[in-house]
Amino acid sequence: MSKINGIQHVALKASDFEKSKAFYTALGLRPLVGWGEGKGEALMLDTGCGVIELFATDTDFPAIGRFNHVAFNVADPADVKEMYDLALSIGAKPQQEPQTIPLQNARPYAICITCAFVYGPDGESVEFFNMKNM
Repeated sequence: MSKINGIQHVALKASDFEKSKAFYTALGLRPLVGWGEGKGEALMLDTGCGVIELFATDTDFPAIGRFNHVAFNVADPADVKEMYDLALSIGAKPQQEPQTIPLQNARPYAICITCAFVYGPDGESVEFFNMKNM
């Protein structure tokens, strides 16, 4: 049996710390704890079931790499479009419009996912995700 019981946090290096902080708080994430200042500032934001940790940096890191995307779970399929639209209204760039995908061949049971993707302030890929059993 695994001793892992969830994701504690995903860390993002923000080239514009205040812009990233404003983006994620406008999506509804709640500041949990922060420390440091200037280029040493960090902030943990509570998603409700895990944490996004922002780090200020003066280095412009590429968005593409081993980090693929961060996915936020939403309670209802309709919430996916609402969060997508909200993200766009606060400066995100569109990546993939909301879509619903039935996965009949999923194992061990069929599921239906509704998801949408945007690019956040530093070009990071952000997903809004809902999954239902079919």
